Amino acid sequence: MSHPERGTTPEHEVLAAEEHASRRAVSRGMALGFLGVLAFSLTLPMTRLAVADIAPVWLAFGRAEVAAALAGSAVVLGFAFSRGSGTLSSGDLALLGAVAAGALGYGYGGMLSRHLGGWQTICWILVYSAPRSCCCQPRGSP
Repeated sequence: MSHPERGTTPEHEVLAAEEHASRRAVSRGMALGFLGVLAFSLTLPMTRLAVADIAPVWLAFGRAEVAAALAGSAVVLGFAFSRGSGTLSSGDLALLGAVAAGALGYGYGGMLSRHLGGWQTICWILVYSAPRSCCCQPRGSP
């Protein structure tokens, strides 16, 4: 069935719709890419501010660790949403609590290591967490 007044056929309309969807996908990709470049461009001024108080090597390792943690979190969240039909479950909340507890422990451990030193802080954390690690294992685990 053709439209003589416009000179188009249904096939042309389908192709035009597909082309429009393709252009929207490209535009969205360009916008997301621009946001990534913009976010990365802000790291240089922030690095200059941070390097005044932190050694550049430690700053680089810290940034790499944060990037790896964010990437890992994104993978875990993507897997959880794909397997859980996009809903949250009690396991997801437990994971969120574990991440929050780890973040707090990391922050407080950093502050404590200023006073005690790194090796003593690690030793005391191991002593403190040993009873919980030994007593809270599920039955049947080694």
